[in-house]
Parts: sequence; C-alpha cells; structure tokens
Amino acid sequence: MTSDCLFRQVRPSAAAEALGGADAPGEIAEVDIFTATASPHWKLYLELDGKPLLGMPSPWLVRPGRPDPTRCLLEAPWVATGKLLFPPGTCDQKHYFNCYSSTNYVMLGLLLACQAGADDWKDYDQFAALGDFAKTLASLTFAVSGPPNAWTPVKGYDMTHYNNESGKFPGIDVSAVAGVFGGWTAADATMNALDAANLVKGIYGPPFELVSKPLVDEMYALSNVTGYGMATFNLTRLTPHDVAYGHLGATYGYQSVAVYVPSMDLGISIATNIELDSQPQPADVFCSVYNTAKAVLLGSKIPTCTFKPSYWSGGCDCK
Repeated sequence: MTSDCLFRQVRPSAAAEALGGADAPGEIAEVDIFTATASPHWKLYLELDGKPLLGMPSPWLVRPGRPDPTRCLLEAPWVATGKLLFPPGTCDQKHYFNCYSSTNYVMLGLLLACQAGADDWKDYDQFAALGDFAKTLASLTFAVSGPPNAWTPVKGYDMTHYNNESGKFPGIDVSAVAGVFGGWTAADATMNALDAANLVKGIYGPPFELVSKPLVDEMYALSNVTGYGMATFNLTRLTPHDVAYGHLGATYGYQSVAVYVPSMDLGISIATNIELDSQPQPADVFCSVYNTAKAVLLGSKIPTCTFKPSYWSGGCDCK
C-alpha cells in the first residue's frame, strides 16, 4: 500500500475539537488524521453518530475534492481487483442488502483513539472498552500488528478457491501472513473459544455489564431488517427456531461464530482454523452443539441433527 493510504497517527486536539464541536448526533465534523508521511495530511469527514457506523450503511464519507481513502486502498496494486460498487456513504440496502464493511470498525477505532488522547492509533488501549470485564477474559489479546504466529500457536489454513485456486486439504498455512490482522479494530481480537463465548454472553446477556438492555434490544431489532443490525448479526436461522444473535468471524485462514441465545441465556462460540469459500463449518458445528446443549439443559431427548451448507449459515434440521 502506498504511504498516503495509511492511517498512521491521529491528532487528539483536532479530534477533540471535532467531537466537541458538533451540535447534534449525525452532524459532519472534520477530523485531521496524518498519513504515514505526515505531510501533507488529508482531512477525513465522519458522521459523529456511531450508530450508523455500527449498522453498516457505509455512512462515513470524504468530501468532494479530498482524497478518498477507500478508493486509495482499492486502487493499491495488491488490492485492485475490481471497482467500487457504490461511492462511500451511498449504499443502496435494497440492492446490496446490509452493505457490510469492516472499514466502519476501523473508523470507529480511530475515533476511540482520538477520544482517548492517543498520540498514535497503536497506542490506543482496546481493553479500555471492556472495563473490569476484561479481567474475566484471560486469553484475550489484541493483535495490533504482526502475523498470527506472533500471537497464537494455532495455525490457519486457506482452503478457498478464490485465493489459491485449489480448495484442497490441508490448504495453505497462512499463520505467518501479517495481513490476517490488517483490520486493527475490525479484525485483531484473539482469544480461545471459551472466552469468546463468555464475551458474547457478557455483551448481550444479563446483568448487561458491557451494553445496556435497551441498547441490546435496539442492536437486535435493527437486524430484522437486513440481517445485520448495530454491530450484530441476526443468527436465529442457525438454531433454527430460537431467537439468536451475535457475530460471525472471518479472516484469512480462520472462520468462527459467536452466538447468544436469550431464551437460554446461553453463549456459544465456534472457532475454526480453516477458511472455506462459503464459511459453512462454524454454523455446521453450532447446529449440533446448540441443539444438544439445549436438550441437556431442558432435560429432553438429544436430537439427531443434519446440516445443509450454504453461505455462512445453511439449514439446520434436528429431529
């Protein structure tokens, strides 16, 4: 990537002024963010209301006449495989469904770093967002830079056709590829499956230590429109009969899912170290694990479940 595309440093004074200068949520404020060369810097205009960013209608934008970081990235030689489907901030949800883009989480991370007064985005303490709850997640780390093998002994394997044109077992070991964690606040949380299950339960379930009950309800309610609400996937069809929500996890060589089922106050996380074209394996495992756990908790007969794969979800049928 060329240097003028990098988010290298935030200037807290400008960010603080911008964050404090908006009269109402949703107003456009100007935040200065230095590039890797720091000269000249470009000005990024963000919507200050975090809810649209979390909801993924791609609301952040760059004013006409300013460099466009999204286009800048997509035109980098190693990324430029196509063109933008729509200009930033103009997503047609009826046509493109939920318009999911991890870029929004990078933007939110930069805003948090600004608000925390960090001199550099790498200095922002991501644990701060979890408060004391972070102490219950012993395995959680934030891989700010470096490849997976610098943070975990678990190797990841790319078995996709679109990356290596084979799709054959065992795939390509990508645990030494630094780009796996290229998304910073969008893709750098690393932990074991138990802690991931505890985290998803801590976010969505009582006593609502991390997120208030009204906000959890809003996060889920919005997911009924396009399948993705506010930082929340509607995962009910994975159960397939009980309301469920949470988040998918997919990056180079690794795919997962973390699910909360409110009727059972149950958090389940499935983590895999392979990447497949349609990421069906987390949902496949969840189908059997959840319905078995439900039967045990209710004291009923453990069902026999079958799974029909499709893109990230598929059909779970238990009898």
